[in-house]
Amino acid sequence: MEEDRELIYSDTDLAQSLREMGINSTDTLLVNLRMSALGFFPGKQQSLFSALKLLVKDGNIILPSFSLHLKEPQVRAELKEKIMKKMPAFDSEATPVTGLDSFMEYFRMQKEVLRDNHPIYSFSAWGKDKETIVKAHTFDLPFGKQGVLGRLLRLNAKVVCLGTNFETCLAPYLAESAISRPLIQEKAPVLIAGEKVWVSFNNVELNKYHDYEDLGTHFLQKYPVKIANLPAGQILIFNLQDFVNFACDWYQKKDRVHLLNAGWKGPEI
Repeated sequence: MEEDRELIYSDTDLAQSLREMGINSTDTLLVNLRMSALGFFPGKQQSLFSALKLLVKDGNIILPSFSLHLKEPQVRAELKEKIMKKMPAFDSEATPVTGLDSFMEYFRMQKEVLRDNHPIYSFSAWGKDKETIVKAHTFDLPFGKQGVLGRLLRLNAKVVCLGTNFETCLAPYLAESAISRPLIQEKAPVLIAGEKVWVSFNNVELNKYHDYEDLGTHFLQKYPVKIANLPAGQILIFNLQDFVNFACDWYQKKDRVHLLNAGWKGPEI
């Protein structure tokens, strides 16, 4: 029976681990997670949400609520038009989270949680500053400083990875959106005056070098990162501002080398 108990990881266990790793009740947490990393977790999503709320009862919890199924379909032209006509417009209350762990959809659906207005790359927030965090913003540069991630910088947020790694971490998106990369255009369906309209917005190429794990490895060597074990993964906790500073410098250097290798002569004098 004792051996069976060791296989169970509860909300109490998780909360204790996070407190020991320096999480305080007033912290703002940008969370990414993989439920399966928690092993046998009694209560599943309900218990996890309760544990996080108790942990930062005077702070904030933010998770991605992306609706990736609303992206412009990448198919041949005659099919694209038909598909786009049938796709629903984004609705912050009704549009489900897709492409992410099931907990993100559970979190979004809770009555105390608010979601921001981006039709593809939205975030959901719980806590004392949730209205400010998800306040409507331009669709352009959804991961830039004017959006949710930028607001989390101003709240001195901590990044919490529960069973996930740097490869799926969202913090690099803010750095890549802040270094004047060439803009790319995306489209999404939204409601305007009750009518569905496909609108365009600007973004930048993300994970251009497919190197988030390498970036994270180097970050670990220079900045304090709290690490603890889960039944089937690890917990990583670090300061968002520290990571963005490091990643901006990392990608500015990489982009410069990339341009030089492509034949760029440097800025005109």
